[in-house]
Amino acid sequence: MKNTNYFYPTLGLILILFYACGQAPNAGADTPAASDTQAAETTPGTSAEPDDFLTEEVPGTELTRVFRKDADGNIVEDGFLKNGVKQGPWLTYERVFIYPKSLTHYENGIVNGIYMEFTTSGQVALQAVYRNNQLNGPWSRYKGGRMAGRSHLNDI
Repeated sequence: MKNTNYFYPTLGLILILFYACGQAPNAGADTPAASDTQAAETTPGTSAEPDDFLTEEVPGTELTRVFRKDADGNIVEDGFLKNGVKQGPWLTYERVFIYPKSLTHYENGIVNGIYMEFTTSGQVALQAVYRNNQLNGPWSRYKGGRMAGRSHLNDI
C-alpha cells in the first residue's frame, strides 16, 4: 500500500528552505510585483472578525496558536500570536489545496524573514526575504520546479 502522507516531507522542505534563504541570487531579474509577495494581512482583532479565529494556548510558552477555518471546516490560515500580534511562521491554505498556499514569517506583527508561495502540487513558486514589511534581500521565482528568475535587493 502506498503511503500518501506528504505532511512531514512538506514540513521538512519548508523548514529547510526557511533556514537556507540567505543565499544571494543573481541580480538583473525583475523585482516581484507587490501582489506577488503580499503577505496575508488578516490578523485576529483587526481586519477579520475575532469569531472567525479559533485559538489554543501553547503550554509552557507565551504563544497562542490561532487558526481560521472555512465553511466546510478546512483550515485556511494557521499561525501564532504573542501578546496579541503575529509571531513566527504563518501558513495560509486554499480549500482544495493539500499543501500550504503561502508561508510568512512575522516578528512582533511585522513581516521579517522568509515569505514563500507554493503551487497546488506543493512546489515552491516564489521565495523572498522581507525586513520591516518591505521586500529586502534575495528573492526567487520558480516555474515547474525550476528557477525562472532571481535577484537581490540591497539592504534598505
